[in-house]
Amino acid sequence: MLFLLVPYAGLTQQHHYWNAQYGARSSLLGGAVIAGVNDNSAIYYNPAALTEATNASISLNANAYEVSWFNMKDGLGQGYDLEARSFDLYPQFASGSINFKNPKLKMGYALLTRDYTYLKMDERFVTFTDAIVGLPGNEEFIGSFEYLNRVNEQWAALAVGYQLSPKLSIGLTQFFGYRSHTSRATFTSEAVTSIPGNPFYIARVRQHEDISYDNIKAIWKLGILLNLEHWKIGLTVTSPSVNINPAGYSTGTVRREFSVENLNVFLPDTLYPTFLASDKQEDIKSLYKYPLSVGLGIEYSTPKIKVSISAEYFSEIAKYRVLSGQLRSIFRPSNVLQNLATDEFVSVVNHSKQIVNVAVGLEQVITPKWSLLAGFRTDVNAFDYDVAIAGATSPIGEIVTEPTYWDLYHFSLGVSINRKRNKMTIGLNYYTNFSPNARQYSNYDNPKDFNFFEGEVNNNARTTSTGLRLIIGYTHYLKSE
Repeated sequence: MLFLLVPYAGLTQQHHYWNAQYGARSSLLGGAVIAGVNDNSAIYYNPAALTEATNASISLNANAYEVSWFNMKDGLGQGYDLEARSFDLYPQFASGSINFKNPKLKMGYALLTRDYTYLKMDERFVTFTDAIVGLPGNEEFIGSFEYLNRVNEQWAALAVGYQLSPKLSIGLTQFFGYRSHTSRATFTSEAVTSIPGNPFYIARVRQHEDISYDNIKAIWKLGILLNLEHWKIGLTVTSPSVNINPAGYSTGTVRREFSVENLNVFLPDTLYPTFLASDKQEDIKSLYKYPLSVGLGIEYSTPKIKVSISAEYFSEIAKYRVLSGQLRSIFRPSNVLQNLATDEFVSVVNHSKQIVNVAVGLEQVITPKWSLLAGFRTDVNAFDYDVAIAGATSPIGEIVTEPTYWDLYHFSLGVSINRKRNKMTIGLNYYTNFSPNARQYSNYDNPKDFNFFEGEVNNNARTTSTGLRLIIGYTHYLKSE
């Protein structure tokens, strides 16, 4: 039960629909179980497969420990890297199933962690460069970047499966999800005169964003399972999420500031050498979307071996506002600059492109009690930054809280130990990415005051995101197997 009480704080990322898997056996098979799931994780993967288990049970599964590393080489410019790491404990999946007098009917219930993201970075560097072009000599330039992104999304599920015939079953799962998201980002660039005898001068650019919101949603999953002795075929359709707002709880708060001090006169006349834009809006109705998805799985089994493959298509979600700010004057003093009002300054936007993930799993019976489990799955990132920032009309633009663009690849290996009244599963999951052309967070290669101390952000960063998870699962059968 301790696994359910300790929050997860790994470096997993948003917009990875397959980063989390549920049930120790299903996780170690790479999630390739749309057709072959045979335990309570069918509640998530394919509710029709609930009819495959004849014994009611209670399951507790946890990614007991995770060690993760994140590095972005040149993430802030040439030689300016970003790093993060963590060592954590977190829950994965708690579930149970219920039998009825009618042997064709089966029900399941579950609590699961659908998403828990934690990414924190804090970098600062100092260099001497000609950052203020209008002054002679070099200045001392100080660049700093602070970032925190934390998401906790919990789902509750209730599922029912019914066997239409010995070969065909159907099922339906009702999910309710609660999402809490906090994101903070601060960029500060400062240039200070450094030549003795010159007038003391400081130029500064500061950008700060602070976003937090809660969101509640409902999702449905329809499953079909065809059992043809050695072959199983599973099909699932998951509905787009439907946002709900009980008692006004799906709301958020945004605070944002963009300030410029003493940038030199070479700036275009339409920009001010010193200005402040700031605003805070509360109780903004939140909207967070999950896409329509369609999954297909096939399993081939013999008494000694099971081989499975699954694929799932996720549809595109057009650009939308998670939090939509009101039209306001945000440049200060607001009574003088009323004509620069905008509704974009505290609006948070999101977008997801269409993707397909695939998984392969292998289960080999070693002895009547011991089985070997192995799996591989892709975990494609659905985020499209270019679409997310497109269409803004104000010069400062809208807020994008999602900074990750890389795909992940998962490899898993473990064993399952079967007893009369319980089953224990233990194994490891390793994930990594290959992103030689990742987008930088910022670029301080050649800071100049006439370009707000930031060069052109490009795709020359090299990202490494790796992690190792220890997966432990325990299932207790209410009757001896």
